[in-house]
Amino acid sequence: MKFDCLLTNPPYQDSSHSEKKNTLWRKWISFNEKIVKDNGITSLVIPSSWMGSGPVLKENFLNNGELKYNLTYINRDECKKHFASVGSTFSYFIIQKKEYLEGSK
Repeated sequence: MKFDCLLTNPPYQDSSHSEKKNTLWRKWISFNEKIVKDNGITSLVIPSSWMGSGPVLKENFLNNGELKYNLTYINRDECKKHFASVGSTFSYFIIQKKEYLEGSK
């Protein structure tokens, strides 16, 4: 079964806390490939650190150095107002599972 839209705020670390870093959310990004229909939308609220992580970007958003999909929206600062008491920064992004074409909308 595949879906038109996937919206999620995934867990950041497993309940056993066996991960050295809060990286469980990385596994959720790959669901775009597996369960979202072509032209479908994926949006995640995750730690802002994904933007500076070469492996996350390479594995999930790039194909030979070029964007795989249309990354239609990225927001880092807006999430602060919803997670004010949490000591981390969060962001959200929206991607469309559609081949990226430079200059397209």
